[in-house]
Amino acid sequence: MLEMAQETEPVLENPRKGFNACRLLAVIALVLIFAAALTKGSLNIHEPTLKVGVTANGSYVNVTNNDSFLWTDVRMVLNTDFKYNTQSIEPGTTISVAYSQYVKDDGTKFSPYSQAIDLYINAIIENDQHSYLFYYFP
Repeated sequence: MLEMAQETEPVLENPRKGFNACRLLAVIALVLIFAAALTKGSLNIHEPTLKVGVTANGSYVNVTNNDSFLWTDVRMVLNTDFKYNTQSIEPGTTISVAYSQYVKDDGTKFSPYSQAIDLYINAIIENDQHSYLFYYFP
């Protein structure tokens, strides 16, 4: 008996499978590009631009606005936790803030016997932009 060879049809892969993978890769690439653009933009917003003079003695931190414009909504944070806020600092003006005026959220005052390590200053400047400076005490 002669057997006839059966012809088998070639198995074709689903053409949409490759298309879906390409779409997925394209979406991932777009998300990465978008995330990179957002990150770059946010870094430009937060560049330190305040011109500040900072000195300290045993009782006070003196902060001078060395810019030619007003700082408003000024927020200062001493040693990461102790906060002091003031409405504004005029150009060329120095304010003296007693260590005891820097207060944690729980009401704890900064002790003048503690060591001041760093001071973060954030203010609103021209065109309602936020600007800041991070200062390390020597």
